[in-house]
Amino acid sequence: MVIIICFGGMFLSINYEKAVELLENKEIEKSKQYFLKAYEEGFKKSSYYLRKIRNEQNNFIKNTNDFKYDIIKSNLGYEVEIPNHFKKIDTINDKCFDTITLEKDENFELYNIKTQGFLIDIPSECVDLISIDSIINHIFNIDEIIEYENEKISGKIVKTRALDGIISYTLMTVGKNGIYEFKINVDEFLEKQYKNVIDKIFNSFNILSI
Repeated sequence: MVIIICFGGMFLSINYEKAVELLENKEIEKSKQYFLKAYEEGFKKSSYYLRKIRNEQNNFIKNTNDFKYDIIKSNLGYEVEIPNHFKKIDTINDKCFDTITLEKDENFELYNIKTQGFLIDIPSECVDLISIDSIINHIFNIDEIIEYENEKISGKIVKTRALDGIISYTLMTVGKNGIYEFKINVDEFLEKQYKNVIDKIFNSFNILSI
């Protein structure tokens, strides 16, 4: 049963409040169950605590240098290298979204890292009218904006941080069909371990329709 209370326009979950109380009392296992319930109710902040608990309990270490990669060619007009053990998720709109993949932790139902490609389809005669900077101006929670260039493309990477324990890196570049965005979401507690994976994926990104 979902119990939600509203105070002055703000909604609180009984499960979330109970989870925080248990966590403060060092009852980790009990708090985890309540955070999971609150997460199912849609309280994203619960994800942050679940990721924090997972990190503290598991002391997670993975040799990401051993990852093997496959080249994925997207119908949106790009190719990119993705670790071949990542689970591929079907997209609901292959005209705008593609390459949805993730590496998941089955014990916590949380992913470690996730990828997704986007295309903002723009008529060729209008490409110069919409800039990467104009899109960035509408992004919230920006930590850093990085000028980016590899042998194939140039653009910008926008780093953002969300309350649910996720850090996002979004590569933005311009091609013949419009503006491409390739986003990599990573558990903030695993960011350092996966940095070489993030760099490898971005360095492999190539627009085929230029």
